[in-house]
Amino acid sequence: MVILVSGAGATLNEYYGVNHYVGAAIMTLLVLFAYLFGFENLVSVISKIGPIIIIFTILVGTVTIIKDHNMIDNVLDYLPLLEEKKPINSWWFSGILYGAYNLFCGSTYYSSLGASAKGIKEAKMGAVVGSVALILAIAVMNFAMLSNLEAVALLSIPTLYLANRIAVVFGGVFSVVLIAGIFSSSSPMMWIVCDRFVEEGTRSSKIFACTVAVLVFVCGMLPFDELVNKIYPYLGYMGIIYLICVAMDKIKSRV
Repeated sequence: MVILVSGAGATLNEYYGVNHYVGAAIMTLLVLFAYLFGFENLVSVISKIGPIIIIFTILVGTVTIIKDHNMIDNVLDYLPLLEEKKPINSWWFSGILYGAYNLFCGSTYYSSLGASAKGIKEAKMGAVVGSVALILAIAVMNFAMLSNLEAVALLSIPTLYLANRIAVVFGGVFSVVLIAGIFSSSSPMMWIVCDRFVEEGTRSSKIFACTVAVLVFVCGMLPFDELVNKIYPYLGYMGIIYLICVAMDKIKSRV
């Protein structure tokens, strides 16, 4: 929630010029109101925006690569700009951490998706299609950013810059899609956190939710890129431990 709220502040700041703190406060209040007033249906509807984000990302990346593919040759000239942002020095271990982070943070969600499938075949197909879509979106966008490294190296939301570079209207629509995606991702987290400690609808749940919102906002005032660089690698390490535990459990169950 902290990283998402900070990401909302960064998005509103880079595209609309809204102060980062104001943007973070707006997203925090939206998430809090969604919990306090029980807007589960609203969150459920907006959560369907995930595929739209993937389509937009691939589209923006593809158009950018077509336009600027010849600029990738200059990437080595601007790599020093990224030195301070590197969470670790090993590129291959960075890839492992990213994969482990995705599996760890989404494990509960992925499990529930698998359980909701009509059968093993559908669950496997969903896993394959989802993985391919994610990898494709990441690969395309990485090449797009490399072709504009001088401009996006110091930006918190480089995808938004690339979308706006294609067309101002396109960038505007994409910014709304990103904000909606952040809201649909962070709102369920508020429910999950509060549900662990208090019963929804009670006075104590409202007080607890307000306390969580305040803590999230205070931490979310930190720069988005710094939060990603500092927190995500540790989530990756936890993901590796999680994967080892899953593997050991599978081995024991077959012995």
